[in-house]
Amino acid sequence: VFFSDKTEDGAAPNAFFEGLKLLTGLVNKVNNNLISDLAVAAAFFESALSAAVVNVEINLQMLKDSKLSKAVKAELNLKRKSAVKIKTSVEEKVRRAVGRM
Repeated sequence: VFFSDKTEDGAAPNAFFEGLKLLTGLVNKVNNNLISDLAVAAAFFESALSAAVVNVEINLQMLKDSKLSKAVKAELNLKRKSAVKIKTSVEEKVRRAVGRM
């Protein structure tokens, strides 16, 4: 894995992605009064990840190692796509939970 949370640029996208992943297991565990907050949190995490990815991509332009740059970009794209899927999944779970109330 080239894109590491040990680097300054890697810390933010990885943190937002990990936060987003945590939300998937919370839908059936939170108080019904807080359930909609999970969908809001998912939107925030996905948006924050997307913004952090843009920042990293800008910084990658200064990297002289094109092989490393391509690898990082590929990993970023995977995380971004996964983040959208996770956010959508959390939103769907929240909607189903709200429908049961």
